Amino acid sequence: MTKKSDMNSKENKLSNQNDETKQTANPTKVDLEKQEAEKKSTAKKNEHPSFTDTLPQFKKYQRKKLWRRLSLIVGVLLIPLLISMYYISPFSRLASVVVSGNQTIESSKIIKDSHLQYDQDFLTQYFKRANAINAIKKENVRVKSVSIVPKSINELAIKITEYDQIAQLSKGKLYYPILENGKTLTSGTKKPTNGFVILEDFKKDQAIVQTIKAYESLPADIQSAISQINATPTKANDSLLRLMMKDGNTVIVNSENLAKQMAYYPKVAKDLPDKGIIDMEVGIFYTPYGSESTTDEENATSETNTSEQLSSSSEKIPSSSEEKTPSSSETVTNPQ
Repeated sequence: MTKKSDMNSKENKLSNQNDETKQTANPTKVDLEKQEAEKKSTAKKNEHPSFTDTLPQFKKYQRKKLWRRLSLIVGVLLIPLLISMYYISPFSRLASVVVSGNQTIESSKIIKDSHLQYDQDFLTQYFKRANAINAIKKENVRVKSVSIVPKSINELAIKITEYDQIAQLSKGKLYYPILENGKTLTSGTKKPTNGFVILEDFKKDQAIVQTIKAYESLPADIQSAISQINATPTKANDSLLRLMMKDGNTVIVNSENLAKQMAYYPKVAKDLPDKGIIDMEVGIFYTPYGSESTTDEENATSETNTSEQLSSSSEKIPSSSEEKTPSSSETVTNPQ
């Protein structure tokens, strides 16, 4: 009997489970309505949350707003305090100045010429650094460019770029450096500096600048081949130059045509039979050193004959022919 009752109970359970699965698999109309009602109530709660639901979010918003206001108040009070502390501290005053890039000018002189003052307000001197830059350039002709930048919180760095020396001017018994911009320094030395061409007999600064520009346009090998440049102006040509070459030759050329004419020099010098004078004033003419005395005598004779003709003849000779004879006598002279 017990076995039969157990079998009946098991069958009832299985039938109940099947009924439940059927109900879940095939929900009735009532179940669907219940589900829709629950969804609507949940949506209403989300749209209109209760005060108890929104209270934590409100507290969080209030805290964030409070922190913003507090940060603003602290910032407004803290910034003036930090500025005051900075100006009271030693960091607000200039502690040191470092100079770099100077080759011939002493660092102490650059600092002195800048008028920067130690233990004075750092920011004021930095923002007025243009005055220091102009003062350095004014007092030092060699200075090409200057920049002043902060090195640390109370240190300044002065960066200098100098003009390179390109030549030296022989004047009296001293030799004065000539910079790449054509300016001549006022301090000279008793002995010439090796490696720089010597300029001699220059009377005008403009002629020096013009010659330096022409010299800089020459190739490096031709520059190094010139030992001395003499200014030999005449009435007919005030830009005439006499170049003493290291190989023993002498070149006569206009400063305006220096770069153009000297481009032919290496080839011309190579083909010469002997050392002498190469006249490049108009064309290219060569005169050996040994024949200069004969040339001078002929030029002197031609000048005498010209003067006699001028005194005996009633017809005036053009001025160009008068200037031509002395010009030729000046260009062919013994350089030794």
